[in-house]
Amino acid sequence: MKKVALTLITTIGLSVSPVFANEVLTNTTTQTDSYQTGKRLGQKVAQVQTDIKTTAAEVSKKLDKTSKDVEKDASQAADTLVNKSENAKKILDTKANQASQSLGQMADDAEKDTSQAATTIANKAKAAQSKLVQQTDKSKQALEKTVTNSQDKVQNFKQGFDDGSDNTF
Repeated sequence: MKKVALTLITTIGLSVSPVFANEVLTNTTTQTDSYQTGKRLGQKVAQVQTDIKTTAAEVSKKLDKTSKDVEKDASQAADTLVNKSENAKKILDTKANQASQSLGQMADDAEKDTSQAATTIANKAKAAQSKLVQQTDKSKQALEKTVTNSQDKVQNFKQGFDDGSDNTF
């Protein structure tokens, strides 16, 4: 804004100064000359006013465009974050299910062996599976809660940009 104001002041000064310089040099002022000088001054002032309005309109348009670009970029970033959070949740669910199935298969295979060693191994595998399933479930729940909270925050952030209620920027 300072640049615009300085430009306008300079434009006014430079556009009016030839009128005054010409008047001082001739030093013979008549009514017609005074009228013409006033008329030129009025025209220059009108031109400066037009220039000010044009410049202000251009600045306003550029600010609007910049604001819309920032809003669009923020909305796209929020969408990307939501999508990546959802993908991470799906991957975690898949990996937890695969781990549980793998441990279940190990326990089933160990039970088929009739030897005492196989029975002992099967019992230990079941105990380990049980503990691992419990820990996996706890981890899964904690991760799901974290992902859900992150998604909620991102959705709220996105909603704030989409409806204009977020004044972060």
